[in-house]
Amino acid sequence: MAYDMSDSNTKPPHADASVSAGSVPNVQEIMLPNENVTRTLPKVVHPKSVTLRVAEPKDDLTVAQFYHDMWADFGIEDILAEDWQAQTLEFIAHARKHLDYNAFLAEQASNFVPSVTPSLEEVEVQQTASDTVDSTDTDSAPNSTSNSTSVQVLAVAACQQFAGPYPFAFMPSKRLYGYIWGVRVVPDARRQGLATLLTKACRDYLGQLGCNRILLHASPQGRKVYEQLGFEPSNEMRLELTQPADD
Repeated sequence: MAYDMSDSNTKPPHADASVSAGSVPNVQEIMLPNENVTRTLPKVVHPKSVTLRVAEPKDDLTVAQFYHDMWADFGIEDILAEDWQAQTLEFIAHARKHLDYNAFLAEQASNFVPSVTPSLEEVEVQQTASDTVDSTDTDSAPNSTSNSTSVQVLAVAACQQFAGPYPFAFMPSKRLYGYIWGVRVVPDARRQGLATLLTKACRDYLGQLGCNRILLHASPQGRKVYEQLGFEPSNEMRLELTQPADD
């Protein structure tokens, strides 16, 4: 069952591009109220009719492809495993079953060519979520919508409950974290507020799950977007280990 963000009484079902090569995104986090927060997606109008919708299982290939392309944008595509797609799809399936996974897609008619950059308030957001999803529909393809070849996916963001990397043995009412990952906008549609819209959609969904904090890894170019939404740097520390050269 797909979750309709426009229905405030519905209980939901059970990382950023364009960085320099070799850079490592920094962890940022935002605090949410402890109580359930009910928000809806903004309803604003733009003549180009960009649509923000809740992803369905048949969109998993698109989400996986955008995740792959995000790393390609980083300039480090060569570190991805040969079975990156299978691993990503397995990760999504597990997160959907156990971690309240959800994703959001921004779409546009395929003949759209960005010319004048619209403001965030000008973008039309439409909620399109059905009550039933045919998970056997395999007509979707990366970077295209599963419903019509005349629509192009411009941006993707995914989110779920945070489940590690340490034992998360806490009372949900005291510590329930959400995680946002795979935020990417295609190059021709950047700087139009789509990353902000998608991040807000993830934030609101995780808030409705009852999360009291959201984590994400921000690229240098993405930090401004997240800071404007209230995210702050966290206390993560890291140590780079030098690997021995192959004989």
